[in-house]
Amino acid sequence: MPDERRGKFNNSDRYYRRILKRYVIKESTNRDKLEQEIEKNIKAAEQKSTSQIDRLLSKIANHDKSLDELQKNISATKIFATDLQTFWDVKGLNPRSKKKKNEIPVSQQPLEVTCIDEKTVAVTHNAQPHHIEIVNIENKKITNKIKTSKPCYGITINNGRLVYYEWGSGIQTVDVTDGSIVTTVVKIDGDDYWNYVTRSRDKMYLTNHHSSTVTCYTVTGQKVWKY
Repeated sequence: MPDERRGKFNNSDRYYRRILKRYVIKESTNRDKLEQEIEKNIKAAEQKSTSQIDRLLSKIANHDKSLDELQKNISATKIFATDLQTFWDVKGLNPRSKKKKNEIPVSQQPLEVTCIDEKTVAVTHNAQPHHIEIVNIENKKITNKIKTSKPCYGITINNGRLVYYEWGSGIQTVDVTDGSIVTTVVKIDGDDYWNYVTRSRDKMYLTNHHSSTVTCYTVTGQKVWKY
């Protein structure tokens, strides 16, 4: 083969080898990038799945804790119901009964009572004029009447404020000493009555007579769960 043709073949061979080498390097680089992208996506998916599983487990744990707390509150409510009946009998908070030694006169149709301190209780009524009575159980006198718009049922206390269920309004709060500023914590429309509210630590629990449910709220009114 003439030297001229041999030189052309050698140059052509080197040229195609360079092209092939560039192609191999490019494909290798693309493959590496693709593998890195796939690995990145897999790690992101794993982290997302792990985070979702952790949140789910946390919710399950909180739900179990809430159920345990609910069971404790149901037991406490049963005990409270018995104690409440005893309280009415011992303190004589009954407007229809004859006067006894320990009787404390209150307005008609008292429904619920909560202890403010060792000397004072608050009593709800569902007869007009609608109000909550503050009663001194030592001197057996009504010291204050807090006006309400409608009949009231369940009542409890939280940091110096009465928390009560008002028919057609929902869960209301009012200062024990002032009584002039009423705040709606949980708005509940409709004709639900015979609903009761109690408090445990930083939670409130509202029973619904019609739906036979218990709803848990924070003391600021955020719904936590319904059972």
